[in-house]
Amino acid sequence: MIQLLIVEDEERPANLLKGFFEVQGFAVQVALSGEQALQALEQCQPHVLLLDLNLEGSRVSGLEVLAATKQRSPKTAVFIASGYTEKAYKDEASRLGADRYFEKPLPLAELLEAIQAAANRP
Repeated sequence: MIQLLIVEDEERPANLLKGFFEVQGFAVQVALSGEQALQALEQCQPHVLLLDLNLEGSRVSGLEVLAATKQRSPKTAVFIASGYTEKAYKDEASRLGADRYFEKPLPLAELLEAIQAAANRP
């Protein structure tokens, strides 16, 4: 079973994504802040982390979660799901090890295919 951690500061979109991926047969955990994401990563090692960069109200940014994930669990695929469309964000996420960068609104079919492929790679 594919383990997915969704890091999204807005509860409604987080729950919608959680429901979508659970219907696909994934085991899904949600973190609503950078701090919650780091705690979750200490408890489990997901196959894929779906990460919003703009985590309002968090002391830990999305980019910090990305860097920590790649340091602690280099095999975990990190997909950015962000409203930031500027090249600077994409470049920084890539430099820190993001596997893919998806702009919001998310292309769910493409995202699903990418997560399945990443989770099944050796």
